[in-house]
Amino acid sequence: MNIIKKKSFRIFGLLAVAAMAAFYIFGRGGGGVEVKAMTASKSDITRTVFMSGTVEPVSSETISVQQGLKVLKVHVKENEEVEPGQIIAELDSTDLRLSLEKTSLSLEQVEDELGTLKNTSISSDQAILKNALDRAKEDYNKAVADASKGAQDLAAYKTLLEEGAISKAEYDNRASAQMSLEAYRNTALLNYEDATLRYSQFVNSSSDGVQGLDRQRQSILLDMELLQNSINDTIIKSNISGRLVDLPLDEGKAVPAGAEVIIHGSEGLEFVAFVTQEESLLIAEDQKAIVQVPGSGRSYEGRVSFVGKLAKVEPSSGSRTPRVEVRILLGDADDKIIPGFDADAVVSTDSKAGVLSVKTEAVRYDESGSAFVYIVKAGKAVKTAVELGISDGYAVEIKSGLNENDQIILNPQMEISDGTEVSILE
Repeated sequence: MNIIKKKSFRIFGLLAVAAMAAFYIFGRGGGGVEVKAMTASKSDITRTVFMSGTVEPVSSETISVQQGLKVLKVHVKENEEVEPGQIIAELDSTDLRLSLEKTSLSLEQVEDELGTLKNTSISSDQAILKNALDRAKEDYNKAVADASKGAQDLAAYKTLLEEGAISKAEYDNRASAQMSLEAYRNTALLNYEDATLRYSQFVNSSSDGVQGLDRQRQSILLDMELLQNSINDTIIKSNISGRLVDLPLDEGKAVPAGAEVIIHGSEGLEFVAFVTQEESLLIAEDQKAIVQVPGSGRSYEGRVSFVGKLAKVEPSSGSRTPRVEVRILLGDADDKIIPGFDADAVVSTDSKAGVLSVKTEAVRYDESGSAFVYIVKAGKAVKTAVELGISDGYAVEIKSGLNENDQIILNPQMEISDGTEVSILE
């Protein structure tokens, strides 16, 4: 009796294994490869581009302040609003005015000599002229070296400007300083040429010193212009409307090295990011955007206000891939966000309503790059070419090739090809 029971169990087990094998081989319950499918239907699709960047003021002004001068009066406090032409601070110009007066006296002396020389012949001691020539040469050589180094620094600033590492105002301030160095070099050159000319005239027993004195006069006039500009700069004024965000000046104290007064314009804030060239081709000015600032607790609406026309490597990105600058003007910024904050933005680059679409996972591409999907017809997969439209990353528009309510295979397996028998999983 036990032998019969054991044989029965063995036969039952073999039958069960055979049944399972038959189920796997002959369709796993439906006569073909089991697939997941969806119904092609109409929906709204919005194509977007995501980017990360920073919040910056739409406009700003950076004023470099002359180092070492005493601060006489500060008229505005940090975070206060200023208007164009408003005086922010006053510096002590006493020493500069004294230098201007001395230079003015030198001008009078040269002009007197020039007037006298036009009527009489004046001789000078050769040793004095040679000494003056040597001093002028040394001064000129130093001015040339300073201007040359300044030009190298300006070139570096230009590279930083092109890479977006500094503002246009910072570059302009560097350029202004370079102009002063070049002006001083030109002045030194005039002095050197004048000393050379005067010495040469003496050696050659020339009595015509009018030209040399006239050049000296021009040199003095240039010095006076530089001094007057420096005096004017002791009155620090705003050139834009906005908020004073940095004022490193204290009344009664000397201006520290590298001091800069910074004003953020009243035009508001903007989001700045650098995107790939593929993304930049989708973005255009006036497109709508949503900007999110971590920690602010809300989203901010905006519009694309600028798309760069130059792809360049952005140093802060850590990538060597050229990127394009994009700016988004924030229309409803509040006090919760300030310049320098990190932020994320989503730009809506295109939108279509009620278009035939399928999930992107249903689309495959052949060797030529043409898109296709598999339609389920009469239990078989039918390879069907499709023309794609816009996509939001989840769904893609089907311009042609499908009809509404077609059953489309999702994520078709490698073993599926045109004509493969399939069964749809419920």
